[in-house]
Amino acid sequence: MDRQFINYELRIQRARRSILYGVLIISLFGALLVYDASSVYAWFSFSDAMYFLKRQILFIILGFILMTAMLKINLEYLRKYSKPLLIFGIGSLVLVLIFGSKVSGARRWFRLLGFGFQPSEFMKILFLLYLTDYFARKEKFMKNFAEGVLPVLIVTGLVSFLIFLEPDFGNAIFFGLLLFIFLFVSKVPKKYLLFFLSVFLALFILLVVSSPYRLARVLAYLNPWADSQGGGFQLVQSHIGLGSGGILGLGLGESRQKLFFLPAAHTDFIFSIIAEEFGFIGSFLVLFSYLFIFFQGLRVLRWTKDIFRFYLGWAVIMVITFQALINISVVVGIFPTKGLPLPFISYGGSSTIVSFMLLGLFLNATKET
Repeated sequence: MDRQFINYELRIQRARRSILYGVLIISLFGALLVYDASSVYAWFSFSDAMYFLKRQILFIILGFILMTAMLKINLEYLRKYSKPLLIFGIGSLVLVLIFGSKVSGARRWFRLLGFGFQPSEFMKILFLLYLTDYFARKEKFMKNFAEGVLPVLIVTGLVSFLIFLEPDFGNAIFFGLLLFIFLFVSKVPKKYLLFFLSVFLALFILLVVSSPYRLARVLAYLNPWADSQGGGFQLVQSHIGLGSGGILGLGLGESRQKLFFLPAAHTDFIFSIIAEEFGFIGSFLVLFSYLFIFFQGLRVLRWTKDIFRFYLGWAVIMVITFQALINISVVVGIFPTKGLPLPFISYGGSSTIVSFMLLGLFLNATKET
């Protein structure tokens, strides 16, 4: 019996290490791709081809430090203060609407010492802590709509509404989808899930139809080639990059789409550059990396008995994998264009740091498995 227990423990530790090593490899690969996809743009904009690379390496180092801090912190302490932390996060979303820097018509960033950070990205951590604590405490009450489901619907609606006002339609939808996954896993009655989906879809359609900009993006998604020089330009250029790579790709550094053809080549659409330079095989390996992290995470969580730790670890793995799948789906044209980066690969301080902090939370939640 002791030998069997030790064997299980070794398997769990190996799985946890494989997740950490996998993330580090993806991050280093991402830094290389950020330099590759941004060097020409960085040279013309900042006279420094390594401008974005140097910043991305700084983000990775800072993210790793904060990941270590999240690994060491007492989860019960975070759970105890999950509500005040959520209120703090909601306050930051209000403040960014008032004092945030306006970029391309959106107020999503606070600027400090030449760097910007998005409260909506850090809100993912605070929101997950709140959800995991809420569902762990209310597990027995989720069949009661007024006592179990309604309060968390109101909180999620408030958070999504504030993010929508920035405006950040993609992240607002993302928070709603997170809640739906929690409701699904917590086995609430099907009628409540149908109610949530009905309201969610009705709001989605209303918000799309009421905004010419969002409606144009959806129409461009349905047929990007009908307006290849307008609303469908980014998706068309992404498809060109995807198709140019073939099976083996053009080779590292040989992308043509990064030469001012594909917007956001080093951020939200970096997967298109991966496909162009490394082909179908390289794209599949990137997708496989995220799926590997997902299934290794589930493997570890099988042995997690504490309900709060289980919900937290499961939610982190879902957020990372879900965001990666949404990003890839947008790039290949399955979903309409959204501003969600590819975790650990896309350029971005807030996204990279938050992804590492989420990983730290997962490792913390499973270290006593």
